[in-house]
Amino acid sequence: MYTANNGSSYLGEWYNDLQHGIGKETWPDKSYFEGEYKEGTKDGKGIYVYADGSIYDGEWVNNQIEGIGTYTWPDKKVYTGQWINNNMHG
Repeated sequence: MYTANNGSSYLGEWYNDLQHGIGKETWPDKSYFEGEYKEGTKDGKGIYVYADGSIYDGEWVNNQIEGIGTYTWPDKKVYTGQWINNNMHG
């Protein structure tokens, strides 16, 4: 496990000193991302649980929510569909 000075931690696969493959990154506020990394960025399928209880489960490209995914807010409202540059699209 790698722990950074800011209190975040990463447990998972590495390649050339970068997060690469399957891993889990956790932050001090208890939010976390678990999924695929490519050359140090979230890229592929993954789930992000935010500190407020919101959850995004879907596709990522270069650290951006991009592709098909489902976002669930703490009040249980749900959006499933297309995302572009971290924004709902469609």
